[in-house]
Amino acid sequence: MTTHALAEVFTRNHDLRGSLQNWETKQLQQGNAYLQKVKEMASRLQHGGSFEPGNPAFAFGLPKVDEPSVVENV
Repeated sequence: MTTHALAEVFTRNHDLRGSLQNWETKQLQQGNAYLQKVKEMASRLQHGGSFEPGNPAFAFGLPKVDEPSVVENV
């Protein structure tokens, strides 16, 4: 959720605390998913693991939070 989307939620709900808690939860989930992705990529690159071009697990950008982990032992 972007800052703009967060502002829209505040405007609609008038529930600052609840909206902020919901936003924070989603941001933490996104951050943790990104950290997991980067750690897995680094581990593979540093320790000779496979790193297949085109594997969606290693696509550029932030992983989607609602998707299961696509990084598997290959």
